[in-house]
Amino acid sequence: AMAQMQHRRFDYVIVVRSNIPVGILSNNDISRMLFTNINTYVTYVESTETLDDLKKAHSGLFKVAAALMDSSRVSYDILPVLSSVHMNIQRKAYRICAGRFYQDTGFDLTSVRHTLVVMGSGGRREMSLDPDQDNGFIFDDAVTDEQIEQFMEFGRHYTDALAFIGYEKCKGNVMVTNPEMSLRISDWKHKISRWVGNPGAMGLMWSSI
Repeated sequence: AMAQMQHRRFDYVIVVRSNIPVGILSNNDISRMLFTNINTYVTYVESTETLDDLKKAHSGLFKVAAALMDSSRVSYDILPVLSSVHMNIQRKAYRICAGRFYQDTGFDLTSVRHTLVVMGSGGRREMSLDPDQDNGFIFDDAVTDEQIEQFMEFGRHYTDALAFIGYEKCKGNVMVTNPEMSLRISDWKHKISRWVGNPGAMGLMWSSI
């Protein structure tokens, strides 16, 4: 059905039984079915307990992509599904590393208001089979310099863990280990305002990331 719809550039088709209309099918309906079928793999990712398990899950994405190709055959339908799995792998890695960091240092990341933001192809939901790392931290303005230093130390463990799993470190250093990518919310707003107000060549590049 999706192949016919894409060939004819239709967003919807009428479903008939014995030449009698019984429903309507959209591209979004088919995409949701693809996401439903991938939930089994996401559940598997969530059940992992070690970085070795996540590395195996990352390697298994080649089989997932092959199965999706059998269903869709067009990359722009598959990339959001693969991106969803990648994001779940990286979130699980974050929780595993945060637990280890707490055991080793006694520093609880969840006690500090922050978020890990994924940029680049991950932020655009365009991750293919072998995306690299593009990430940063956003901190509440009340977070202290000492707390940020702890996060920078954690960031080294986290980026090493992602590299072990299969996500190559960003050659442009767009990672949580770069102080320019780990800022308080007011600093992020100021930085983005500069990109918008006076972008230049670098501002356009950073905006695309």
